[in-house]
This record gives sequence, structure tokens and C-alpha cells, in this order.
Amino acid sequence: MKKRIVLLYHSIGKSNANDLMQLRIPKAELQKHVDFVRLKGMKISTIEELLSSKDDRSRVAFSFDDGYEDQIQAAEILEKAGSRGTFFVIPGLFGGKIPIVTGKQIGRAHV
Repeated sequence: MKKRIVLLYHSIGKSNANDLMQLRIPKAELQKHVDFVRLKGMKISTIEELLSSKDDRSRVAFSFDDGYEDQIQAAEILEKAGSRGTFFVIPGLFGGKIPIVTGKQIGRAHV
């Protein structure tokens, strides 16, 4: 039976005092999630691929919200696994006080 799963993430790194809602995941833990999905034989896909796929293979999409700069680490983990994630970047935050990815970083990550 094919499954379609979307895993949602926010920020990559150790939780700290600013992480009031506990939305950060350590890089090593994210790596474990990717390894587990691959071990189970599921295909890591973007959300677009997950929704448009017609095959019977179970798929998992890794989704990241807000475009925090530390999410580049997630793109690198997924790239090493031969996969890509879906990253939702808020363009209005570019150049602000929050460390958001730059256009150059987005292009480099191929997300």
C-alpha cells in the first residue's frame, strides 16, 4: 500500500532559550529521520513530486518553513541522500534581523 507522508520542520540546530515553541531539530536528528525513511525503502520527494506521482512507491516529503539560514544544513543532508526537500521562504524577511537564507544560498542548494 503506497503512503504519502509530509514531515514538517522549522529550524535546524540545538534548541536554545529563543526556541520558545521547541521548533528546532538538531542536525544529527534530522539525519536520523532521512536515514530511517531510506531504510524503510520510501522515496524522498519534494511535495510537488509526492502529489503528482502516479507510481505505487511510498513517498516522504521533507518540508521546511520560513527559510531560516540554518536550513541550508537540511538541503545538504538531503542532497547527500540524493534527494531534495521543499523549502518555503518568506521573501519579506530577507535583509532583516532574523538569519534567513539569501538568494545565492537558495540557488546553491537547488531546492
